Amino acid sequence: MKLLCALALASCVLGLTRAFAPSPGFLGQMPSSLRARNRCASALQMSVEGPGKINLSVDPESPKVVHQEKIPTGKKKVYCRCWLSGTFPVCDGTHAKHNEATGDNVGPLIVSAVMAEPKASPKRDVLGEADVLDE
Repeated sequence: MKLLCALALASCVLGLTRAFAPSPGFLGQMPSSLRARNRCASALQMSVEGPGKINLSVDPESPKVVHQEKIPTGKKKVYCRCWLSGTFPVCDGTHAKHNEATGDNVGPLIVSAVMAEPKASPKRDVLGEADVLDE
């Protein structure tokens, strides 16, 4: 069971949503996109509640696997939140078909880098006794 949950989770993360489809009787006549979402949610729930590892292959010797993306100022990254993208975790627009088929309103997470506002520089008042911030 642990292996099946880990494989189901991996299939969701990698966008392989058809690999571990439960029987149609189990989920009724739900659209395939909703079945995929339910499989992912179930895999996450079982993996969190039960013992065992989620990550079986990415840098297994490391105490914690973290990935960081640096985004240049003025640029953006668009990440999938529907779990249906063929390029997961990056959004490929698949949510639009899902929304049209189901009436859902899911969209991507858009992360952008903006230049920080410069801090006000302190300057002396007329008498030179106290620092006052620019307004």
